[in-house]
Amino acid sequence: MRLCSGAGCGRAVPDNVRHCHECAAEHEHEQKKTRVERGATDPIMLQYGTARWQKFRRVALARFPFCECKAVAVVADHNIPARLIVEAVRAARLFPFDEWAGFYVLDNIRGRCHSCHNAKTRTEDSMDWTDELARILSKYRTKSCGLI
Repeated sequence: MRLCSGAGCGRAVPDNVRHCHECAAEHEHEQKKTRVERGATDPIMLQYGTARWQKFRRVALARFPFCECKAVAVVADHNIPARLIVEAVRAARLFPFDEWAGFYVLDNIRGRCHSCHNAKTRTEDSMDWTDELARILSKYRTKSCGLI
């Protein structure tokens, strides 16, 4: 047994439980949502269900049919996380008439197998994307091509 992690709460809880029943209700919003739960409301996740993405995905996989590990690519993966590049494109005011332009930058897409995609996704939050963002976005500062 241990003490509940709720602020000022002194109730006893089992070792494998963080909060007592009362405090758990207060901390419900802190739990991470699953991909399916995020997909229902997250604007970035909703892009993956559009016809535009399906067309773009086919083009990307045709351009990059093999993963870095030489397996057949089945995932069109944003090298720089989609959320980050969309924000960067908006901040740079590139493609002002397309809210989701950053999502469809072909230079940021790589074909990956599921295994490599999952491994990259697990580590991408700790990576510094500054140089890669600058390299990709510099191509679009003077011309508006590379999007579908």
